[in-house]
Amino acid sequence: MLISQILRAKRPGVVTIAPETRVHAAIALMSREHVGALVVVNEDERLLGVISERDIIHGLDCEGIDLMRATVSSIMRTDGPTATLEDTVQSIMEIMTVTRARHVPVLKYRHPIGIVSAGDIIKSRLDETMRENSVLKDMARVHWLTS
Repeated sequence: MLISQILRAKRPGVVTIAPETRVHAAIALMSREHVGALVVVNEDERLLGVISERDIIHGLDCEGIDLMRATVSSIMRTDGPTATLEDTVQSIMEIMTVTRARHVPVLKYRHPIGIVSAGDIIKSRLDETMRENSVLKDMARVHWLTS
């Protein structure tokens, strides 16, 4: 399965935020949009990084409540993996495991067009496994009936 197939099942687009936005505004946006991460972009809509709930929790542990006035750029992850529409779910799952990334922006011409989460990957693999299981059961049933 390809990453493009996961994105088709999700809402279109990606929720982005500017690097100079305050962390408290990022939290409000995540809450409003019901997302666990935001893609940080510059004025040309090019990827700069990702800020996730986990980044905010780590920041709160280090900075305390003062983090709320900090900018997104001060805690965003800039070294995370990215994906393309042509990447396989398996390859991105492996990259997410190695890098411990829970959110991977999907890029097209260096511009973010979506984001896949660990939950998206798990759901995709579960759906695929259930389809395979169904096919194998059907094959076994046909074999049993014709034997």
